[in-house]
Amino acid sequence: RPDIFPYTSPTTQSRPFGGNAKLWLANAQAAGLPTGSTPANNAIAVFHRGGPGYVSYGHVGIVLKIDRENRVFLLSEMN
Repeated sequence: RPDIFPYTSPTTQSRPFGGNAKLWLANAQAAGLPTGSTPANNAIAVFHRGGPGYVSYGHVGIVLKIDRENRVFLLSEMN
């Protein structure tokens, strides 16, 4: 995401935050980036999962399309 991690040279991107995926929301807020709980096109979606005895590093993806009528969204992600 060059809009979040802008290029400072042709081969280097700025990283205002990092960490495991489950920490991206708090890290983005600490870096002063806008955040929210309503899906928006091109937003980063952060997923948390865990429970007793379960280790999770979270997961992130990019919201590509929102269908508010059917309450679904299309997400681009990799793993």
